Amino acid sequence: MKMKLLIIALLLIGLELRSQRPTSFLYLKFETPNLKYTPLIDWENYQFTARDVPIDSTHFLRVGVPIERSQVVYVHYMDTTNRTYIHRFFLPKGDTLKGQEVHGKFEFEGKNKAATINRFLYQQGVFGGDSLMKRPLMQKVSTDIYTKLMQDLAEEGWERYKATQDTSDTGQNAFVRAALEAQYYERTKFFVATKNWTEAMFEEYRKGNEPSFVSSEVYHPPLRILPFDDAVLSLDYQGCLSEHLQKDITPKGDLFEVMSELYNVLDYQLAHLPVTRETILVPWLLWKRDYPRKYEIITRFERDFPNSKRLKELKYEFWKNQKPVSGTSMPSLPLLTVDSNQVFLPTLAKTTHSLLLIWNTWEDGCELALTTWATLAQKYTSPHLSFATVGVRNHFDSWKEALKKNGATSKTGTHWYARHAETELLEAMFGAKRPLVVVMDAQANYVEHFSPLEKERLDKWLKR
Repeated sequence: MKMKLLIIALLLIGLELRSQRPTSFLYLKFETPNLKYTPLIDWENYQFTARDVPIDSTHFLRVGVPIERSQVVYVHYMDTTNRTYIHRFFLPKGDTLKGQEVHGKFEFEGKNKAATINRFLYQQGVFGGDSLMKRPLMQKVSTDIYTKLMQDLAEEGWERYKATQDTSDTGQNAFVRAALEAQYYERTKFFVATKNWTEAMFEEYRKGNEPSFVSSEVYHPPLRILPFDDAVLSLDYQGCLSEHLQKDITPKGDLFEVMSELYNVLDYQLAHLPVTRETILVPWLLWKRDYPRKYEIITRFERDFPNSKRLKELKYEFWKNQKPVSGTSMPSLPLLTVDSNQVFLPTLAKTTHSLLLIWNTWEDGCELALTTWATLAQKYTSPHLSFATVGVRNHFDSWKEALKKNGATSKTGTHWYARHAETELLEAMFGAKRPLVVVMDAQANYVEHFSPLEKERLDKWLKR
């Protein structure tokens, strides 16, 4: 029996260890850090962030990053002049990168994989600043010649990488290939944009001042669409690829047509690269500008990528930018019941009209409105009218306590709880003033919203 228990315990420990993300480490020493500023760490191209490890008194940042694959990690750092910088490092999975800032750039310690790949990326100009993005290698040559020269330099960099680095990590290989392709592309564009610059203009640019001169020549260098999805580990490549795919799109007044054409181009050009296709689409769909039939594009995205981790974000951003208009569908928000079960807002639509009270525990009038709602639900039992409440900006337990205190039970309507993301969406759509009544019809369409203190508007619904 003891042996069986021991085996079960070992299996559970193994499962727990397997479920934990492998951690890689950054040991970085900064020159002149503002010790009051805790660095922000980003990974998975800004999908995950952490800000919980300060720089110590010896100017060291020692932080673990729970990455599941080798990738770029971004460190947002502030110096003693309160100027903020974003440093990029390529962090191999399960490895440790040790570096020290010297005159604004990093030198890396050791011969491990993390140190050698970052040295290479610094030497190549992928990280730490690219000299050919400060001044082109030459000016008085044709665009075609310079384009070919930059392509050749990228190929030389790739050959140097293969000769000097551990190439067993396919994700790292893909990132480097993509970063070099993007570097060639941007270097060539910079050459074209600065072809007619003077010495004085380059000097101003070196000082950090952008000269008020724009080249009249619009040039899109050729770009290879790399045949592996891990290429999107490079944000620079993502940007170049997005620009490349848009270059032949015909401008139209109808933004829905433009987005549909862009979507079709991606489907064709990136047919065998689903992750790349999804990655390029997301920022286009997150574009805050609204236009008719935009939700049709999001629905198409949902059909193509039903398991996308960005799908909820896309829908919420869309709904946040919608002004409620009578007859439009209410968003399918997940809410919690008192028993912590998840339900969706449209399921409330069981009668001709539903009156939804949005409230919190600390704003004036909310608890009074909650008590009133409980009384109304018991008094008005028409099958054509239902009462419900959604608690916002509270802790879950304090919300339950407030329901109990004010006599709000299953007999006095339906009571739901909105978590932070859902609360933000409700506030974006209907405003933050509480308490608030939202009216919904039997098809889960929005009708109107108003304060429960507006007696005439409330009575209109109660007398139906």
